[in-house]
Amino acid sequence: MTMSQIAAAVGVSRRQLERLFRINTNSSPAHVYKKIRMERARNLVMHTKASLLEIALEVGFNNNPSFAKQFRSEFGQSPTQFRAQKHN
Repeated sequence: MTMSQIAAAVGVSRRQLERLFRINTNSSPAHVYKKIRMERARNLVMHTKASLLEIALEVGFNNNPSFAKQFRSEFGQSPTQFRAQKHN
């Protein structure tokens, strides 16, 4: 979902959504949404046998390379390394 779609879903403007997030979480809605997506990805990598492409698509990425890059940035290792480490 885009931030505009999220704002519309809760009945506020995008700018108001951003303002409320800053006040209440000291973060942007985009940052919080990304964190939620990456936590979901981490759980899927850890607890399922789904392919990494399936997981990437499930959490909103269009391809594996961008997903892997973001995963590494968030968790310090690739999804493949993370899965191997967590299942040993």
